[in-house]
Amino acid sequence: MKKLLILAALFISFSSFSYAINVNQKILNSFKKDFSTAINVQWKALEETVYQAEFSYNGELFNAYYNEDGELIGSARFINKGNMPLLISKSLQEKYGNFLIRTAIEYNNGNETSYFITMVSQCKSVIVQASPSGSLSVVKKFKTY
Repeated sequence: MKKLLILAALFISFSSFSYAINVNQKILNSFKKDFSTAINVQWKALEETVYQAEFSYNGELFNAYYNEDGELIGSARFINKGNMPLLISKSLQEKYGNFLIRTAIEYNNGNETSYFITMVSQCKSVIVQASPSGSLSVVKKFKTY
């Protein structure tokens, strides 16, 4: 779970502390196997042992995260709010009805899927993590100016 939150935070920040690199052959082979039709692939190092591929796959923008052994840690993609599970939409409306959804990211680590939703109101913003069952937890709050 901690790794999921760290990766989500890294994804949400869109690698402001990352840098373009060449990755090892294990990672490249795994990526080619996992996403054989991916195009426009760009690699970044997020930390010493986590590598991010940003690419187009089946017409959508994706990010995939690999460790240095070439194991897929997780993948993420932007989704529109209409494609979020109904239970999440209902929970967001109940708890954050006066907020506007800016971004929604679907993150899958192989075992589970989570959603990271960035929302804004007149005076604050919030990033929440949602499970497909509709449970919500705040990842970050900050003031909007």
